[in-house]
Amino acid sequence: MTKKIVILALKFIFSLGIVYWLYTSGKIDFSYIPQLSFDVVFYGFLLSILNLFLISLRLSILIKSSLKVIFSPLKIFPLNWIGSFFNSVLPGSVSGDFVKIYYIKRLAQNLSTGNLLTNIIIDRIFGLIGMVSLTGLSSCYILWGLKLENAAHLFRANILVFTIMVIVLLTVFLRPSIITTFLKVLSRLIPFKGLFHRLTEIWQNIVSVKRKLLVCIFLSFLVQVSSALMFFLLTREFYTVKLSLLEVMSIVPIGFMTLAIPISPGGLGVGHAAFQQLFQFLGEENGASFFNIYFFVWMCFNLLGLIPYAFFKEDKTIQK
Repeated sequence: MTKKIVILALKFIFSLGIVYWLYTSGKIDFSYIPQLSFDVVFYGFLLSILNLFLISLRLSILIKSSLKVIFSPLKIFPLNWIGSFFNSVLPGSVSGDFVKIYYIKRLAQNLSTGNLLTNIIIDRIFGLIGMVSLTGLSSCYILWGLKLENAAHLFRANILVFTIMVIVLLTVFLRPSIITTFLKVLSRLIPFKGLFHRLTEIWQNIVSVKRKLLVCIFLSFLVQVSSALMFFLLTREFYTVKLSLLEVMSIVPIGFMTLAIPISPGGLGVGHAAFQQLFQFLGEENGASFFNIYFFVWMCFNLLGLIPYAFFKEDKTIQK
């Protein structure tokens, strides 16, 4: 226990150290936050609610398709909010997933932790697909319009990753047995055979309803659009160069990926450094300050997850 506390303390110190360095070097301006209007913060909260509902809907579809359990997105919504609350106080943006699994099991005790974990992993993969799709499509538009040639290498890299992902997804849809074979090979080479067995079983259940798979990918794309739109609405009045929504959409999901690195609570410090660098590609020098605005509003919304956490009640009406 003492070791865990020391590690957590070191992560906080590391994160705050990055923020302090960015502040002392003039790359973070905390004066932006008090300048936010009530309307902008209100729209940010609305988009956060929409985002959380879309994520809950996606996970409910996955659970129903893979585990044959009917789980309403309205029941998952508060559990996701509780998970977001713990993401804000624990290192990395995936820490709250384990809390979410715990509460889902309390609603459906017949579900195994292993099966829920594999569904959460697949849900995260869909989230990654949404991120790559948004950055790739936005980058295609920007390069097509011959804008921001100084950052062309970044957009070309985005398009390359997007193209590879599309090829992989087409292969998966046309020949889903490839993934099954791949998982079986991995199970022979790597320990945790039980996990790979569950992944294989869940994957076979999901591909049996390919239309649901497409719906999950579309929902993942909408989640990223919603998140990027929220970031843009909160920060656009502070831009010192003219940036369009699509230009911001081409880099914001990349920054969000760094928040999953489990070395800082809620992406503190790491996210600031990442967005500082990403916005410099667009000719904007205040990326850390922009993320600071988003981080503040996002953190306030996540901390409200304390409300469903405090009033959580078990429900035995989950159907199988």
